[in-house]
Amino acid sequence: MTQPTYNSTSTLATTAAGVPTIAIVGRPNVGKSTLFNRIVGSRRAIVGDEPGITRDRLYGDAEWGGRRLRVIDTGGILPEEKDFIPSEIFRQARVAFEEAAAIVMVVDGRAELAGLRQREAKVVVRLLVVWREVGGDLELTNGALEPIGLQVDQPEVDPLSREKAGLLDRAQLEKVVPKIFFSNTSYEYWGRAASLLHTTADGLRDVPPGPNVRIYYFTGLQHFSGPFPPARGAGSLFGQQLQSPLPVRYFWRAMIANMDAWVRSGTAPPPSAYPTIVAHTLVPLGAYAFPRIPHVEVPTEANSAYRLAYGPNGREGILSVQPPSVGKPFPVLVPQVDADGNELGGVHLPEISVPLATYTGWNLRDPSIGAAPQRVSFEGSYLPFPWNAAESAKAGDPRKSIADRYPDRDTYLGLFAHAADELIRQRWILPEDRAALLQRGGDEWDLLAQQAQTK
Repeated sequence: MTQPTYNSTSTLATTAAGVPTIAIVGRPNVGKSTLFNRIVGSRRAIVGDEPGITRDRLYGDAEWGGRRLRVIDTGGILPEEKDFIPSEIFRQARVAFEEAAAIVMVVDGRAELAGLRQREAKVVVRLLVVWREVGGDLELTNGALEPIGLQVDQPEVDPLSREKAGLLDRAQLEKVVPKIFFSNTSYEYWGRAASLLHTTADGLRDVPPGPNVRIYYFTGLQHFSGPFPPARGAGSLFGQQLQSPLPVRYFWRAMIANMDAWVRSGTAPPPSAYPTIVAHTLVPLGAYAFPRIPHVEVPTEANSAYRLAYGPNGREGILSVQPPSVGKPFPVLVPQVDADGNELGGVHLPEISVPLATYTGWNLRDPSIGAAPQRVSFEGSYLPFPWNAAESAKAGDPRKSIADRYPDRDTYLGLFAHAADELIRQRWILPEDRAALLQRGGDEWDLLAQQAQTK
């Protein structure tokens, strides 16, 4: 894989050589700088929970999909703000607009996309990637009693309030509907109520997205990519199990290329891929069929999303009730798993299609940090299979051993390569990332083989 490279220069000299410029824009504290750092491969942009950390434009050079790019990170856009600093931030962002060949707009998945002013939407409609990056609980939404239709791009009726609404109502009315990717890892279904993105408000039926929207679910991944070799979290993230080490970057790289092709040339991206009620891959927590793996506790809850009432004019931004009154929660569903404990729906990395372990979207807190029955924020779990039948029998592990699945390393890597090639064919992974994927597959086998020898 060609690694992104960073150039510290703050000029636009390279654009004279035909290098396209991409500006990352959005409101404060929605993950712009995090995405910038991912693309340029360096923690050049400061990230934090306080809005307004990035104020000037920040430039970085990267190579993506075999193409050189100039990337611009901008401050949060608050066009209605009159104070000097936010106004200066907005001026800097507008300069980035004018310099960019394409624009990536990052938004909070809870915010109303329809709330974009028409003039702003027209500026960013050339390239709009929506990252479902939420910093707080999903239930913290704006407005009056919010129907869960606001989590679906198509209008829907809340069975309690009888209110009908959709995420893109205003954008559709003003004919500025953007193209959107909603991407979620396994953790989001446990910690961010992601099932509400594509089910009815009563949790009984699937709701397909509109033609300008794709919903992608990347199975077995935690909120942020864990380390490899796998390790347990630290501090308040110290879980009972090793973190899921599955990397999300290969999916992200392909998503950017697919969005660019969709906007630039009309080439449709891969179809939505997510767990569904009708396929029995999305189920209530009580139907979650995780195998009885020794020394592995299973979650007894998933984060809920609640109806909140901020007052009669909450939708207009007038929050007359603070804190808001809390109504009934919405039904939240979780991805169903196979006999190994790996999730059935969504898009599978080769590690899920040709597994050596169980990868989950949850990890329970270690007793040493308290609240052991609760889930660790953001983390998943990595639970390796027994190496052979004797180890499986000794541990009482119901999962088939690695030796019973694959006679040798070469057989495993052949199957792994086939799974990777299928992802490339379907455009979930870029062809230039194939070598890195295969190298990772070999490293994962070698790690477990070495551990088996030391037992």
